[in-house]
Amino acid sequence: MTPRFKWIIGITTVVIIGSGAIYHNIQAKNQAARPTIAVTRGTLQQFVTVTGKTQSSDRVDLGFERSGKVASINAPVGSSVKAGQLIMQLNAGEINAQVRQAEGSLASAIAQRNQYVAALDIQQAKLEQLTNGNREGVTTADLNAQQAAQSLQSSYDSIVTTLSDAQTKSDNAIVNTVGSLFSGSLGNYTATYNTCDLQSRTDAQALRSSAERALTEWSASNSALNSKTNAEREIALQTSFTYLTTIRQFLDRTKDSLMIACALNDSTLSPARANVSTAISAVVTAQTNISSLQQSIATQKITVAQLNNELSIKKSGSIDEQVAAQVAAVKQADASLASANAQIEVSSANVQLYKEQAAKFALRAPFSGVITNIVPKVGELVSPSGATVSLMAVDHMEIEAFIPEVDIGRISLNHAADITLDALPGEKFGGTIFYIDPA
Repeated sequence: MTPRFKWIIGITTVVIIGSGAIYHNIQAKNQAARPTIAVTRGTLQQFVTVTGKTQSSDRVDLGFERSGKVASINAPVGSSVKAGQLIMQLNAGEINAQVRQAEGSLASAIAQRNQYVAALDIQQAKLEQLTNGNREGVTTADLNAQQAAQSLQSSYDSIVTTLSDAQTKSDNAIVNTVGSLFSGSLGNYTATYNTCDLQSRTDAQALRSSAERALTEWSASNSALNSKTNAEREIALQTSFTYLTTIRQFLDRTKDSLMIACALNDSTLSPARANVSTAISAVVTAQTNISSLQQSIATQKITVAQLNNELSIKKSGSIDEQVAAQVAAVKQADASLASANAQIEVSSANVQLYKEQAAKFALRAPFSGVITNIVPKVGELVSPSGATVSLMAVDHMEIEAFIPEVDIGRISLNHAADITLDALPGEKFGGTIFYIDPA
C-alpha cells in the first residue's frame, strides 16, 4: 500500500467516527428533552352525530260521543290544559234538567226512608212495652197524644202562610226581578236582551208564558185556603211545589241563555244575570220551605198515629192480640224501610246514569298538554264521527333520526344521547335511545 492510500483511509475513518460522534451527541440531547406520560387502561368512547325531527310522544284527536251544538270553547288553540280540564261544552240544558230531577227524586227517597226509620223505631218501642208489660199512665199518654195533635194542626195552619209567601216570592221574581228581560203578553213574549244562543233564548221566551200560566193557576187553586180541610191543604202543598218547578225551569233556561260562553264578555248583560240569579234564589227558598213543611207534617202524622195507638193500649191493657198486632206492625214498618232503601238505590242509579250522560256533553283533556287544533266554533253542530279537538303532550318528547349504515353498529337500546335544539342554542338536554327500527 502506498503512503497516499493510507492517508485517504485515515481521513475517511475520522469522518465516519466524527459523524458517529455528532449523531450520538444530537440523539442524546433529543432524548433528554422529550417529555413522557404514564399510560393507563380506560374506556374508549365513540360518538355518532345525527340530525332528527322532534315530536310529541302523546298526540290525540278528541271528539264527542254524541252530537250537539257547541255552547262554549273553554280552552282555545295554543293554550295549555291539565288532565281532566274542560275544553269544550255542548248545549246540555235538557240533560241537566234531568239530572236535577233525578237528584230531587233521590232526596225525596232519602227523606221517605228517614221517616220509615223513625216509624220502625216507634213500632219496636211499642212492642217492647207490650211484651214487658211496662206501660205509662193513661194520663201521660193522653197528654202526649194531645200535644202531638196540636203540633200537627199548627203545621197544617202554617201551610196558608207558607204558600202565600211562596206565591209572593214567585210573583215578584217573574214580574219585577226579571220582568224587564221580556216584553209582550201571554203566549207571545219576546226577550229584550241579545244572546248568541238563539235556542236557549227561544226556549226562555216560551217558558215565560208557561211560568205566567203557572202563577195564574196557582193563585186560583190556593184561594180560600183558610176554609179548606187539612187534607186539601196538604194537596195544595204538593201542587204548589209543582208550579214552582215550572217557574224554576223558566228561570234556569233564561240563565242558560245569559251564561253562554259567547255572551259572558257582554258587560251589558251583567245586571240581567244578577237579576235572574236573585229570582232563582227566591224560588229555591220557596221550594225548600214547602219541602221542609211536607216532611214535618209527614213525620208528625206518624207520631200522632203512634201516640193515639199507645193511648189506646194504655187504656185497654196488654193482651195477646195486641202483641201480635204490634209484631205485625213492626214487620210492616221493617218492610216499608226495606222498600225505601230499594227506592234509594234506584234513584241513586238514575242520578249516576244522567250524570254520565251529561258528562258526554263535555270534552275534557285526557292528559296535560297544549291544544293544537279546534275544528268547530261556538254555535256549530258537531257529530260523534269526527274529531273536534287535537291535543299534544309537551312533557315527553321524542326525536326520530336516521342513522347511516356505517354507524348503525355503534348504537344500542338504552344508550345515552346528548341533545341540542336549534330553538335553544347553547343548551344541552339528556335522552335515551328507546327504539331502533329493525327494517
